[in-house]
Amino acid sequence: MGVCAILPGMPYAVTVALLPILALVVFIFGGGEFPDSVGWVGIILAVGGLVMAAPSIFQMLWGGPLLKTEFERYAQGTERMLGIHLKNPPVSRRLLKILGVRREPIAGLEIEMRLIKNNIVLIPARGVGIISGEFPDDKLRSRVSLPPTFSSAAYAVIAGWDEQRNRAVIPANRYRDAVVLEPGYYMAVMLFSKDGVAEKMSRRFVVGDKADDLVWANA
Repeated sequence: MGVCAILPGMPYAVTVALLPILALVVFIFGGGEFPDSVGWVGIILAVGGLVMAAPSIFQMLWGGPLLKTEFERYAQGTERMLGIHLKNPPVSRRLLKILGVRREPIAGLEIEMRLIKNNIVLIPARGVGIISGEFPDDKLRSRVSLPPTFSSAAYAVIAGWDEQRNRAVIPANRYRDAVVLEPGYYMAVMLFSKDGVAEKMSRRFVVGDKADDLVWANA
């Protein structure tokens, strides 16, 4: 059986280049003596096992879901909105790509928000509505998935301007009505839950008497 057959997936040139190094390591740690043929077979099989296991190890370390957020103030026409772009970017490092590492999708993402004003908790816990590219409409959903993509796969809506009320609001969701926000400074404490793993993030925003006053505060 050839060495390259024992080390599947490793290029022939790389295998040949590694053989002298392997022999030197064995010689040093073997007390200045080379093993017999049976010992060599065992060593090569052990190295082959490591090579076969390496891709799954690399995938586990660097291929897991990666949530990236980008805060944005949306303004188009008379519409104003404070939201967060949600991304799960693919693996970009060339070496990891060569090793076969691929970004895994986020199967389920939910966001819960606590709203604070003047150190007073106005909303203890409320699900944040998310617009997702996986659905053809722009309805807010409480749970979405994020495939690996460099573009924004979903958009979480934190607050918006209601033209009928002429006030900023926390948008209504499936379970609760919209909440009108009076002018002032607010702190949104958000808990991102992706596939059961939670990550907390906070951001301040400003509400005024006009639509253009609805902005994210400086970080």
